[in-house]
Amino acid sequence: MAEIYAVNKVKSKRTTRKLVIDPVFGAPSVMSPSVLPTYSDVMKTYLLRKHELKSVSDIKEPSFTAVANSVISQIENLWQKSSIPIISHQKVMEKLKPYNDKHRSLLRPYKGRQHNAKYKGKVEDFRAHSLLQLFDIAALCLDTANCTCKKERSVPAAERNFLEDQRHGRTMMIGGVDVKMTQRLQQRNNRKNMELKERA
Repeated sequence: MAEIYAVNKVKSKRTTRKLVIDPVFGAPSVMSPSVLPTYSDVMKTYLLRKHELKSVSDIKEPSFTAVANSVISQIENLWQKSSIPIISHQKVMEKLKPYNDKHRSLLRPYKGRQHNAKYKGKVEDFRAHSLLQLFDIAALCLDTANCTCKKERSVPAAERNFLEDQRHGRTMMIGGVDVKMTQRLQQRNNRKNMELKERA
């Protein structure tokens, strides 16, 4: 009976964790399935996943990799749904980690400096950038209008306007899934990830 009580007590602790409102990104949330994610979208999902992992384990602070792997898979699925070639899973990880580190570094003195005007300006600048900047994981091609990349790394002509829009105006939405294109992109990315693991 004592053992059952102890287990229930642990479960109770796990389920009573409250979502923490982040000073930069606000409330954690899931990514929209209709647009490619900005840095803000990615970090809100990262914070949500981190909260979920805390709620189902006794680990006080889940590792970056444990949280990021799940989030990156969601990011990759959205980009593949858009039929746009993307960089490898490991490179996406390498892109997200320094940004997460900057976020953590920015918030380290938050408790003592939250009312300081200069510090508040830094937080606001970081937030504004995150809202406007696409978390861009397209494979190479930065110039969508004059793309001359190799076929396997080029953005399909039909998707160039969409990618350009997501990088700037962000008025377009992801349409129906191109099943064949998505399967080809997934196979290509799987091969890339396998090659990287073999080299490691």
